[in-house]
Amino acid sequence: MDMQWIKPLLPLIFLFPLFLSLVAAQPHPIVGYAYYVDGSPAVNAIVNVTNLDTGDKITNIIVEQTGYYEFDVGSPGVGWSNGDRIRILISGTGEHKGWEGTAVITLNLTAPYQIVPDIYLSYRGVKIQITKPSEGSEIFGRTFVIGKVEGKAIIDRVEIKIDKGEWIPAHGTKNWSYLLDTKYLDEGNHTIYARAIIKGENASVVADVASVQIIVKVTESKDAPSFEAIYLMLILLTLISVKKLRL
Repeated sequence: MDMQWIKPLLPLIFLFPLFLSLVAAQPHPIVGYAYYVDGSPAVNAIVNVTNLDTGDKITNIIVEQTGYYEFDVGSPGVGWSNGDRIRILISGTGEHKGWEGTAVITLNLTAPYQIVPDIYLSYRGVKIQITKPSEGSEIFGRTFVIGKVEGKAIIDRVEIKIDKGEWIPAHGTKNWSYLLDTKYLDEGNHTIYARAIIKGENASVVADVASVQIIVKVTESKDAPSFEAIYLMLILLTLISVKKLRL
């Protein structure tokens, strides 16, 4: 039987499986940015990804100069499934060894790609919180700003600032506070920032930063008597007392 006719088809026969694999391929890139708490890109940090539903991992992804990183969970490749929960752990290197940041997302393979919210690396899991006042609180007069710091690192100090003002030392470290007097602030929206500082090998390092927005009310509450009213009342009581003594 003459098989010469099949020779022109041989390249197609060999390429057909490759064609099928390309048609079946469904890449699903995951992209994001990683920074340190001071806002600088987490250059050369290591990204390790774990599928919390299957236990599978993608390891040793390098963060680029801009803080950008990317990995693919589609096929060909790991071929993870829609709805899988994945944890992204980013670890600092070099002088930032011990710094980490994490995020957990759910895979949505119906989208062409997914963007991870920006991940900020803190030192040894240090997290500073402002527990009082709460977000959007209306405050007037003197009020305590209260917070706490969690994590394994030894905190050197906590500082706060209002809007773009100077950083001011707070009282305490793991549990800290600061007495804020709103008479020095304009009425309206303001942002309170708090940062935890550790001692590095050569200098102090900001380990984490938190913020909360407040609304300052300069005018007193309508239910509370004004200073002028209280002053006039005291004068009146004094005059009445003097008059009684003369009688």
